[in-house]
Amino acid sequence: MTPHMLLSLLIVWAVITTVLILAVIYRSIVSMKREGQLFLDPGEAHLEAEQQAILKKLDTVTPVVTWLSVISGVLIVVIGAIWMYQGINATPYNVP
Repeated sequence: MTPHMLLSLLIVWAVITTVLILAVIYRSIVSMKREGQLFLDPGEAHLEAEQQAILKKLDTVTPVVTWLSVISGVLIVVIGAIWMYQGINATPYNVP
């Protein structure tokens, strides 16, 4: 495996991790508007609709965050394994 391939994997990992961080930030911003429990009278039905929309957004973002976390974790483990493999198999410069 060439050093360019390792650098390419690092760039892919950085992009995926950046998207993951942005998705986590978005999820936390959306979840700030979520109420744990609502006591509404019939005149406040629009608040229930808003909460349902927030829950739908959270249900959409959560699997994306999960998959990006798994992909990012697997990629960093693979990158570390490749780096270790290259280090173990490197020829030392001062061979007698």
